[in-house]
Formats: sequence, C-alpha cells, structure tokens
Amino acid sequence: MKGLQESEFVPFKRFCKDVGISTSLVTSQFPDLKVAYDERYRAFRTAQRVQRLQRFDAEVRVTVLLLRGRNEFPSVGRVVAENHSLRAGGWNRLQDAIRSTLNSG
Repeated sequence: MKGLQESEFVPFKRFCKDVGISTSLVTSQFPDLKVAYDERYRAFRTAQRVQRLQRFDAEVRVTVLLLRGRNEFPSVGRVVAENHSLRAGGWNRLQDAIRSTLNSG
C-alpha cells in the first residue's frame, strides 16, 4: 500500500491495475487511502491544466507582440498563421488570450 501513497500521476483504476490490486479491495479496506489518492490526483491534474493554460497564454503573447512589432493587427487568423500550434487552443480561448495581451499593453 506504500506505492499507493507515493504515486500521483495515473488515475486510480490504472494504478491498481498496474500494481495488480483490486480497486474494490482498496476502496473497501482502505477508504481513506482511496480518498487521499483521488485528492492528490485531482490536484495534480488541476496543476497540469493551469500550466498548460499559462504556456498557451505566453505563446499567444509572444506571437501577438511579434505581429504588433511588424505593425500587423493580431487577428486570430494571423496569430494562427504565425504559430499553428495555437489552433489547438480553440477560437474562443485564443480570442480571449489575444484580448488579454492587447489590454495589458
């Protein structure tokens, strides 16, 4: 059960499968460990999501400043043409990040 407390990176069911234990056994015999594992995993995923959004915003900022340096308006189309990977963020998220960059100066 020590491994259960140390792992933070995979969903609970996958962890149990990887170490060869039954999820129902852990849930019934060690409910506090199951709850702790779920909380740590959720915190880990939240931190990952925040970091991903911060990286996206930083990439948008760099691209917008590059376009403005060339005296081009940073429309979504121009930003995506300059950095194709930003398309994955979605239209609305990209527009919000562009606006945020323009409003911050």
